[in-house]
Amino acid sequence: MTDQYAVTSLERINAFLDRPVFKGFTDDDLFIKQFIKKGWGQDIAALSNIAEALRNLYETGSITQTDLEPRMARLVDYALHPSVSPWKRPITAKTNLGGYGYYLEHLNIILGCYQTTIDDRYLDLNALISEHLIALTRENPLRHARLLPHIQMRWCADQAAILYSVWLFDQNNHSTLHHKTTSE
Repeated sequence: MTDQYAVTSLERINAFLDRPVFKGFTDDDLFIKQFIKKGWGQDIAALSNIAEALRNLYETGSITQTDLEPRMARLVDYALHPSVSPWKRPITAKTNLGGYGYYLEHLNIILGCYQTTIDDRYLDLNALISEHLIALTRENPLRHARLLPHIQMRWCADQAAILYSVWLFDQNNHSTLHHKTTSE
């Protein structure tokens, strides 16, 4: 029995990832970009949703490892692309990740999904981001991380995504970093 929803989802994901060149999201890709050019980070959130979908499709047997690997690699490339990243320099050249919790939580989910399904290629970056997200969480007395520099508002759903991204890192690596988000 074929899951038609899975088939349709994979077709849409493939159509997006199989484009010959990625220069960032367009207003056809993200509705909000019709009104707000930068899109408030919905691009990285959309990519983390795609990573989760690909992982789920793989785990249910709807996509093979051979078909999954180039898609996940391309997804990571898109997530690190200058049009999606908040920095001008590559994240691997950064010494301070700053208060970009929103971007980092979604990138961390993508890297966690990549490690779950493909390999440990991004393990060092995944660990660095996980530790940084823990530090952002712990710097607030309510254990609620900053999401954007110079913005005081914090959102519960994003803190949940941060905790999930660190938990996913822990699941992949048999570690307990997520315990550091609440312990003294």
